[in-house]
Amino acid sequence: MNFLRRRPASLQLLAERDFRNYFIADAMFDFAAQLRQVVMGWAALMLTNSQFWVGLVIGIPGLTMVMFAPLAGLAVDRYDRRNTLVWVRLSFVAFALPLGILAALDMLELWHLVAASLAVGAARAFSFPALRAFITDLVGRERVLTANALTGSSSSAGELAGPVVAGILIASLGIGSIFMGVALVFGVCGLLILRVRSIPMRERSDEALVSQIRQGISYVARTPPLPALLVITLTQLPAAAAIPLLPTYAENVLNIGASGYGIMSGALGAGFLFGSLATTTILDFPKKGLALILTALLWDISSIVFGFSRSYPLSLVMLFLMGVGGAVHVIFLLTLFQTVAQARMLGRVMSMYGVLTASFPLGLILGGALASAFGNEQAIIIGALGSTPVVLLAYVLSPELRRR
Repeated sequence: MNFLRRRPASLQLLAERDFRNYFIADAMFDFAAQLRQVVMGWAALMLTNSQFWVGLVIGIPGLTMVMFAPLAGLAVDRYDRRNTLVWVRLSFVAFALPLGILAALDMLELWHLVAASLAVGAARAFSFPALRAFITDLVGRERVLTANALTGSSSSAGELAGPVVAGILIASLGIGSIFMGVALVFGVCGLLILRVRSIPMRERSDEALVSQIRQGISYVARTPPLPALLVITLTQLPAAAAIPLLPTYAENVLNIGASGYGIMSGALGAGFLFGSLATTTILDFPKKGLALILTALLWDISSIVFGFSRSYPLSLVMLFLMGVGGAVHVIFLLTLFQTVAQARMLGRVMSMYGVLTASFPLGLILGGALASAFGNEQAIIIGALGSTPVVLLAYVLSPELRRR
């Protein structure tokens, strides 16, 4: 049990000024991003009264994120990572402030929301690899697990609180004021990151862009266990089959209505928060590859039990356990990517990981389609069969992953 330590390790990291500024900026950004997403969806609904346009406005950033990912990963490996992160975070001000002004003047139109969403996706393509590469440089590979757990905790807290606060603010202030407030928070986040020391780039190549992108792909393909980790990342798509079924279970299976659906979503979010906080106590878990299997298994078993449950309390417990397993799984997976990849390739590696995580909404679509075709319980079982067995196979076929 020598791999378990308590809060002092996390507190020690938070006591460092650079990491503390980074952590506060990241927590504020995640919360503001949740507010922005909820308000974007609400604005689309008010303008169109169409669920299609709501889904498009919220989901379309994934398209431009995938399009810009190769260039973004390369930029993170070529230029100062802190400065890249600062400029990207400040760019979010330009995506929120005009929407606030237009909404306040009652001039907001649907195409404004679509254009802003496309721009947000492009910015996220740069933000994700810059964020993960910079935090690895800042705290060192030996402490990146603790840093990921701390930032994961703040992100989960933002995902829990953001929609609730957004609903209250929409009713009391209106969407224009919220967009402008979000823009202000984004600006403060960029300035806080600017207070964190810049980490000099150790290596920088002046080769052609296309050549360096090809180098990144080749590096991932020939560097174990990165291919196995990418396969494991893809298993998050079928594993998500249960998520889009929560409204159906709330309304038609458990008969608890909209308020019950909110509590179910909260139980899942609380599990993610608890799992992230619990991971802050783990400094050197000896078998991170094995942990990926165990956490995937926890998610899948809990989701199957949830699928067959007709008890509201049992369903809440299973959703909480799903959240715990999901949070720990993602944190360990992310940490393995960051500790395996060489510093000069980290931006390109993390951009590939970011592309796969951006495809997560496809898993929600898959879950709904499977449920329509085969039924709720069968959809969850099929999703589980595409998750843990694949993680286990990737683990068995990758000696390097088994050693970690």
